[in-house]
Amino acid sequence: MMMRHPFEYVLRGLLISIICALSAGTVRAGYQDMKADWDAYKPPAYIRGAGEMEKAKTRNQQSLPPASPAESPSAVASAVAAGNAEFDAAVAELRAAKADLEAELGISIQGLGQKSLFLHPDPERLERLSPAADDAGAAGAALSGKYSLADLEVLTLLRSPAIEAAKAQVRAAMESFDQAESLDTILRGYTALTKGVMTGVGPMKGREPIAMRFPFPGNLSLKGRVAQQNVRAAIQSLGAAERDAVTEARNAYWDLLYVRRAQWIMGQTLALLKRLERAADIRYRSGTTSYQDAIRVRIRREILEQDLVTLRRKQGNIESRIRELADLEPNQDLGRPENSRPDAGVPPPSVLYDLAISHRQELKRMRENIERMAQMVEMAEKMILPSFSLGFSTYEDEAVMQVGGNAVKDTFPTRTMAGTGAGLPVKPFYGTRDSYLRETRLKLSAMKEELKGAEAATRTMVRSRWFDLDTARREAALYGGEVISLSKSALEVVSRGYEAGSVSFADTIAAHTEWLNANLTYYRKQSDIGAARAELERVVGLSDLRP
Repeated sequence: MMMRHPFEYVLRGLLISIICALSAGTVRAGYQDMKADWDAYKPPAYIRGAGEMEKAKTRNQQSLPPASPAESPSAVASAVAAGNAEFDAAVAELRAAKADLEAELGISIQGLGQKSLFLHPDPERLERLSPAADDAGAAGAALSGKYSLADLEVLTLLRSPAIEAAKAQVRAAMESFDQAESLDTILRGYTALTKGVMTGVGPMKGREPIAMRFPFPGNLSLKGRVAQQNVRAAIQSLGAAERDAVTEARNAYWDLLYVRRAQWIMGQTLALLKRLERAADIRYRSGTTSYQDAIRVRIRREILEQDLVTLRRKQGNIESRIRELADLEPNQDLGRPENSRPDAGVPPPSVLYDLAISHRQELKRMRENIERMAQMVEMAEKMILPSFSLGFSTYEDEAVMQVGGNAVKDTFPTRTMAGTGAGLPVKPFYGTRDSYLRETRLKLSAMKEELKGAEAATRTMVRSRWFDLDTARREAALYGGEVISLSKSALEVVSRGYEAGSVSFADTIAAHTEWLNANLTYYRKQSDIGAARAELERVVGLSDLRP
């Protein structure tokens, strides 16, 4: 085992003694400083009373040198007045934007009015049916007898749950105006009062100026524009909800009208088949035809009876859809729709393209979102990128820290930070959040490209819906003009010839089938015109298209 030299032990003990002495001195010095601060502490003037406040003010004025122009009360007051004027102007702009939107929508204290963004019903009809908005009994009574398509459209606007949900979304978006104003008002008070108080107790946290985190009132106007775009996007969603609900009501109306007409046509055909069945039975009993002819008529009649039952069940499904759109009770009895013919006149596709690009709700909502994203990019640039100003005229209202004998910082900036160099602006988050700004700009570019694609797709949809309407219009004219007339004449001739025994049974059944199909096709095409027109108006985003 190696022996240590005695001098080594002496040296180690000496070093330990020196370290302990220094530590004790540091602790004792820290304690003495804290005790001295505690003994010298005095409550603020507003706690000691008005008299002590005046004495402290007098002592401060006697002990301080003359104030510089930047720190003079007049300069501070002017800066405060300028800041207040800028903030008040931003608040006024925010409230004016909200008032404009309320006037545009007809929003009252109770909420959205009955003004539709897609359909413009007759004022008298709207006034007559307005009690049904909150009364399911009144709505059921309006549909219990013979009702028109216009009545169903108005009831759908007044009672559709989807439309009410979209209205609630608009009202929720309107609250963003008050939120922006309230938040900046609170932050303004925070910078004027709480931020300026130095308690001297606890760790020194939160020393970053509030203006760096929430630069206002310059950003308040940007927040107002973002809120405005949010509301306008919600308005377009409301218009799309009204458009879709009205279109579904129109489709249900035309389907129901066709089903009821088809039942009437099938009823007439059943009567003709029963007459043919009796004639076949008479001829079979007389021995002039076979039993097979009588069986074929009976089979055809029974199949038609089942088709009639199917149509009646389908009518129940369509009426259930109408109850859903009008928010009626499941057991509410519905009347029958009026026998009306849809309007087949529409502008040419070249005109419809421009109308759809300008008025389709989805495209308008995308444009509002693009504008909102542009405002967000501008806000991010204001908060992240260095500004063009050095900030020498920027006044931060921290009165407790800037005014009086206890002032610890200048009222206005007097120098730049050495780390950035003379003349270079200082902005927080620069560099660390530059990637976020690039991401936002790229998203904005992507949204613009998506808008171009949506516009091209809209033109294709307009062309397809116009083609459906044109096809239904031409076929309805064909069947309504020549086909039904010729099939009816052929049926009358064949029926008399079969009873006389000069026409075969196969020709007789074929004549009945052609007459039935011609009538069903004609009424189907009539309803298809109404449905195709409704879908075309849905794509264009406008109701009541006229050439």
